[in-house]
Amino acid sequence: IGESPKPYVALVNGVSVAGGTELILSCDFAIAGESARIGDAHLPFGQMGGGGVLTLLPRAIGPARARELVFSGRIMEPAEAAEWGLVSKVVPDAELIDAGIAFAREVAKKSPLGVANAKRVMNAAWNDGTGVAAAMRLEREVTARYCLTSEDAHEGLEAFSAKRKPKFTGR
Repeated sequence: IGESPKPYVALVNGVSVAGGTELILSCDFAIAGESARIGDAHLPFGQMGGGGVLTLLPRAIGPARARELVFSGRIMEPAEAAEWGLVSKVVPDAELIDAGIAFAREVAKKSPLGVANAKRVMNAAWNDGTGVAAAMRLEREVTARYCLTSEDAHEGLEAFSAKRKPKFTGR
């Protein structure tokens, strides 16, 4: 999921623990329904997470909060998960799919190549643990290549100048 050029959004309803939480962490971000319950229940059952909770959770919510959640096996309410940054927002259960579709529609209006490049740079800068200087260098290099060589970057500027919606091709 992290290597895919397309953004992945977890739509969380009901109970999402252990592997479910690891799936949330693998996605680019998550939207939770009011019925969502999120946590890590590996240790209460004598297991250890192996799908990212021990690596990605500290990066997502900070090491102290991650240790507290993993060691306790506690299940969070969606409002707390949003407060901690584990999910981006909480919506009524009946609106969860619509919230995901609305986001997807907004992203679909963007350059697929631009979205893929932005995701790649953000993930490399954060997940790979590169320093700020190295991350900024990567950002400048990818942005310059995109802006100078992609058809989508040129189409975006032409559409802006002509006051029309852009027609992106992903090239």
